[in-house]
Amino acid sequence: MNGAVDPSIEQAVKDAQTVCDKAKATVDEAQKNVDAIQLKVDAYKDSDKAIADAQKKLDDAKKTLEDAQAAKDKADKTLADAETAVKQAQSDKEQADKDLAEFNDAATGDEDTDTPSDGNDGVLDQTNSNTNNTNANAASGDKLAQTGTGAATALTLAAIMTIADAGCVLASAKMHKQQD
Repeated sequence: MNGAVDPSIEQAVKDAQTVCDKAKATVDEAQKNVDAIQLKVDAYKDSDKAIADAQKKLDDAKKTLEDAQAAKDKADKTLADAETAVKQAQSDKEQADKDLAEFNDAATGDEDTDTPSDGNDGVLDQTNSNTNNTNANAASGDKLAQTGTGAATALTLAAIMTIADAGCVLASAKMHKQQD
């Protein structure tokens, strides 16, 4: 023996090193796979959270729409009440005009117009008062109806926009999850 290493031992060491290198490569590859899987898990968690958030937005939007519908129903009732008030006002005005005409007919025969003998002066005052009240009530009812209807319309549009926005977020989150 001149101190040279047995070739079979050298080969065994090389083979062992090759096995070690392959094992390390396998470990590295496995670690990469684990990291990739972890990223996917994290992405799914994010997607699930995005879907949950979008669902909550959608639920909130539906609630807003229900509130808007209730406000619209209330506005519709207010409008109907206002229309009824306008009809009543028209009827009252017609009655007032009729009362005034009757008063004028009765007063025509009186020579002393300052003191009507039939006492219709009070009727004229009451007729004018009724007419003024009727006109004021009709204007008030109309304004109330317009305000209520406008508010309900704005609330309904806001609810529809919120639902559309929530639907887009939900669709985007689901598409993101499917792509993963």
